[in-house]
Amino acid sequence: DNSASHTAEWRSVAAFGAGSTREYLVVWEQFNQGYTASSIYGQFVYPDGGSHESRFEISPSQQVTPGINQLADVAYNSDLDQFLVVYERDQAGIYARTVTHAQALGAELTVQAAGAGEQVDTPVAVYSPASHKYLVVWSHRYSDVTQAIEAWELVSNATKSGSLIQISARTNPFPSVPEIAWSAHLDEFLVVWQKPVAADDDIFGRRIVLSAPNPLSTSEFTILSGSLDERTPSVASITTSSGAGQFLVVSEAHDNSLNTTIITGQRVTETGALDGSRLASISTDTGTDPSVAGTTGPDQQFLVGWVHDYNIMEARLVTTSGDLGTQISFHNPRDHNGSYNPAVTAGPTGDFLLTDDNWWNTANMDIVGYLWGNRIFLPFLVR
Repeated sequence: DNSASHTAEWRSVAAFGAGSTREYLVVWEQFNQGYTASSIYGQFVYPDGGSHESRFEISPSQQVTPGINQLADVAYNSDLDQFLVVYERDQAGIYARTVTHAQALGAELTVQAAGAGEQVDTPVAVYSPASHKYLVVWSHRYSDVTQAIEAWELVSNATKSGSLIQISARTNPFPSVPEIAWSAHLDEFLVVWQKPVAADDDIFGRRIVLSAPNPLSTSEFTILSGSLDERTPSVASITTSSGAGQFLVVSEAHDNSLNTTIITGQRVTETGALDGSRLASISTDTGTDPSVAGTTGPDQQFLVGWVHDYNIMEARLVTTSGDLGTQISFHNPRDHNGSYNPAVTAGPTGDFLLTDDNWWNTANMDIVGYLWGNRIFLPFLVR
């Protein structure tokens, strides 16, 4: 059903989780015509590209709780076979809600509220089936004009556990744009973010090792740095053939003197060491807004997606040894005027789903998906 494409509503920020029934949950924010309010919506997608059921509202109704709900992320809970969707509202609070395959919604949970003169934004979440916990991470700006990356643990039924976790130091310049991945072997999370250092931005990370006596015994470390602006990070993990975990962190690398941006990356071991040399040019041409996912299927590889010239999605496979596959361009199945906010996720059998926001006229935006399985891809319209 493509009828929703003909409304003047802005669809943005697609994110995913893959369920045991091999469904993907795609979530996005949708603004009203005057851009005065927005809600989080979701839709389930099968790996063959067929959407089922209709879109459904995840954040509370605007009639009940008005506001701008945006920047949604989703994590899959394999213990309870359900999803957790996190989002921000008016930069005043981070919220979470469980979603089942039958579209049943749990009560909205306030993960973190901002105090007076503060703001919280850009939440992300992931689930550890080994510890039966979610980690929900966000950026928190304080009234003294400092900022930190923070988190709460949520137990499997999506209730808060323990106390607030400060992942990065509270500083000015601001750490921002967190992303997160979970690795099975050591039962650990890797949180990454960007932060200005001297004249440019660098990418930092910190491991949270749930299997250790003190999960926060690790320190933050530099992952991507240099003369370029490294920004908008994304991170994914896989389990290698040896059984160890490996992360791939990707980001933009912007050359201010030439005003050009490419996609770069760095492999990281499960113990937080940089693994091999930097992948200086994952993209063969200009690229922005990278997103990465890793599959634990037979191929054990990462897929990195990004936007080229704000117009088309591109992607490339990366192996555990850092070898790069052929760069692929994904052509939208319908006319469009721009491509934005790509997101990539991996399914349980080694397939991938990529989506992006696609303008198809001056007032409307759709979510378009691309399925990648057995090294072929199938474009389709999600919403």
